This record gives sequence, structure tokens and C-alpha cells, in this order.
Amino acid sequence: MSATRKIVIEVPEALALRLAAEVEDAGYENVSALVVESLEVHLDHSRYDGSNPGIESWLREQVLPTIERKDREKTPGIPESEVLARLKARRASRKSAA
Repeated sequence: MSATRKIVIEVPEALALRLAAEVEDAGYENVSALVVESLEVHLDHSRYDGSNPGIESWLREQVLPTIERKDREKTPGIPESEVLARLKARRASRKSAA
């Protein structure tokens, strides 16, 4: 197990309630696990500088053509509820495989 460091933060009550609900809905072990995963995703992706060839390839070969096709065909996207359900199922599958 990697070393950890305790960091104490204060959040608005409304956010604390949302975190607690997400822990319950998404099956996180606790709020700490949710916050750690969220921060990792944010830090890994929020400052993407274009230096990862795998991501660049994925954006060019899959994301861009999908957006262009959607715009060209004027088709609706996938509903948010369906996207969230797929992501939650994928996360649960990864956790059960671990």
C-alpha cells in the first residue's frame, strides 16, 4: 500500500450532502475514497498538455469523428442518466474485479 497523508478540508454543507449521496449511490467505501478518485481524475485530466500520444490518438480517431457525425446527422446524444449509469456500472465492474 502506498503512503498516505491526512489532509483536513472544510466543504459547504450542500457539497457534503452530495458527497455522501455519491458514496451511497456509486458504492464508494467512504467519502475519502470518492475524493481521492475525484482529485486523481481532475489532476490527471484538467491540465492535459497534449503530450500523451494515446490520448491524442483517441481524440483524433474516435472523439472527433463521433462529434462530427453527431453534428452532421443532427442526432441527439446519449442522455446524461444513461452515461452516468454506464460509468457507475463500469466502476462497479472494475471494483469487483480488483
